[in-house]
Amino acid sequence: MVTQLAKGLGAKGWHVTVATFGPQPRELPKDIRWFHHTSKLEWQQDPWTEIEIAGEWLRSLVRREQPEVLHFNTLCHGDLGWQSPLVTTIHSCVPTWWSHVKQSPLPAEWDRYRQVVVKSLQAASLLTTPSQALLNSLHDSWPLDFTNAMVISNGLDPAHFHVARKEPFVFSAGRFWDEAKNLRAIQSVAPSIQWPIYLAGEAGAESNCRLLGQLRPVELADWYARASIFVSTAKYEPFGLAVLEAAMSGCALLLSDIPSLRENWSGAALFFQPGQLDAALSELIRSADLRTQLQEQALLRSRQFTQSAMVSRYIAAYEHSASEHSRRYACAS
Repeated sequence: MVTQLAKGLGAKGWHVTVATFGPQPRELPKDIRWFHHTSKLEWQQDPWTEIEIAGEWLRSLVRREQPEVLHFNTLCHGDLGWQSPLVTTIHSCVPTWWSHVKQSPLPAEWDRYRQVVVKSLQAASLLTTPSQALLNSLHDSWPLDFTNAMVISNGLDPAHFHVARKEPFVFSAGRFWDEAKNLRAIQSVAPSIQWPIYLAGEAGAESNCRLLGQLRPVELADWYARASIFVSTAKYEPFGLAVLEAAMSGCALLLSDIPSLRENWSGAALFFQPGQLDAALSELIRSADLRTQLQEQALLRSRQFTQSAMVSRYIAAYEHSASEHSRRYACAS
């Protein structure tokens, strides 16, 4: 999303500097002013020393770039005394992930994470989330007042996707190590499904499905374009970018019945409850008419989630935050 937003803002005349953290990217976009720091992220094991160092690096970068607005997609650097208005987007967090996937309270070992994130979020001028479902979960998971929060859906450039002649196979994509993606559910039903099932994503163990590994964007778009059915078995999905990619490629969507996917795709997808994936997949494979109907509905719905729409809403959010920041500064003076 960072790349999509940065390019969209640049196309509208905004000067954008991107700073990222985590593992070294394989390559950085050539058409974006981009800086990277290889520090741990706040949800990783014992990250705090590296995060403190990364915070000083970020301070120096901000002093040099002098941005009018800051937009953070991390949850740990908000309370460093920034002078510019700050928009923080919460794409996910450990407590909401834990409640949906583990279905139990977050262990005490995460107490420092909670403390750091609360301070960071409290410092933001505006909070955004990619779905109302995630915002609702945040209300339940954090002792914060989210009256300064708004929903801005993720968006993609439809030009990056296309529809080809649909072939008789099922496709899914996700991180094999992430319990939230629940890819074991697809693997468990694969032997009883008439069509082959292909899985793209970071490497997993041996599987009943056909594993493709990590694909380059152009390769991934080709698989989406040819797939008749896309399946998401997620237990927790704050938005679901893979679902949107599949919809923009004209796939029939078969989705786990969770709030965020219902929010975005109700009326344009077939939903299933736990234990019903086998029967739902078999139904879609048998019914060409149903597949065609869902493919058309998904493609039509995907037009609501474009890069252009996302960028326009974030520009409005930046302008609102700058106005509120100026008002508060004037009152404080």
